[in-house]
Amino acid sequence: LLPPSQCSVAISKTFRKPTWTLAVDHDLFDQTLIYATARSGYRSGAINSSAINPLVVTAEPEDVRDYEIGLKSDWSLAGAPMRTNLALYLSDYRDIQIQTSLPNVTLATAPGAPGGVCTQAAFNAGQCLGATNDPVTLNAKRARIKGVELSVTAKPTPRLTLEASGSYLEAIYTDYTFNPPPGYLLPSGQADLSGTPFPLPKVQANASAIYGLPIARIGGASVDRVQVSYHLYYQSRFEADLRTFDPMQRTSPYAMSDLRLDITNIGGSAVDFSAFAKNIFNKEACIPEPQGVLNSAPNGTFGVAGTSGALQCVPMPPRMIGASLQVTF
Repeated sequence: LLPPSQCSVAISKTFRKPTWTLAVDHDLFDQTLIYATARSGYRSGAINSSAINPLVVTAEPEDVRDYEIGLKSDWSLAGAPMRTNLALYLSDYRDIQIQTSLPNVTLATAPGAPGGVCTQAAFNAGQCLGATNDPVTLNAKRARIKGVELSVTAKPTPRLTLEASGSYLEAIYTDYTFNPPPGYLLPSGQADLSGTPFPLPKVQANASAIYGLPIARIGGASVDRVQVSYHLYYQSRFEADLRTFDPMQRTSPYAMSDLRLDITNIGGSAVDFSAFAKNIFNKEACIPEPQGVLNSAPNGTFGVAGTSGALQCVPMPPRMIGASLQVTF
């Protein structure tokens, strides 16, 4: 233990790594492209300024290898122009930076253990005295991320545009294990996150319809464009490993709708008006809270009751109606 005047620590770290991308594109036929891409990704190491022990302040860089194949095509259906984009991907994600809390047993003793040493077994048995919990920055070993994304755009008439897109994501910690640094132990009752999903929704989807009304004047004033658009968004529940927690704390899927009216260049005076309604059906939904005692971000104490794993939900806004007026000069 040092006096406050000797407790400041200067930290300087430099991280470097070249990354690469290899891509092959091929025009399968007119207005249709297929491609294959492989690339590497790199995230600089991290510094945890809240860590007490200088030995556990920094985490090593993250690394990812990503592989993607896809198709992009412009075509027509019954004379209507269509556009399709399709992508499938697989990512190998390694050395994942995490911040967690670990028991610091540097000054701890275990009267009931051989030699009074606070070992993992003694700590798990509740025999250690003087142990504290410290914030620690570490690297978990490995995760696998795979998914597919699809988007389709159609223009059945010159005034109507239809768009739909969706994605499926499967992100799993394949090996979340890590070794505690010297002077630290694993929390008692810790659950191994290996095989558990990222706290993210698996399915997301969007659909929209945009229609240009055949109106040239409103109330005697000319307008360049009057457009009505409707947008629908769907999201599946957030994934979570709820071992030791009440399944009622799991989030639910939801769908929300928005409606918008745009009128541009009113009276030829560069005045634009918009009216909108968000969440028009007043759908009740919530998104997970990323921080807090029962946080949705997995960490080293995941699975220990009262520490992490449950997805607390923050309510999303109810129905909102508004308007805007924009003058360009």
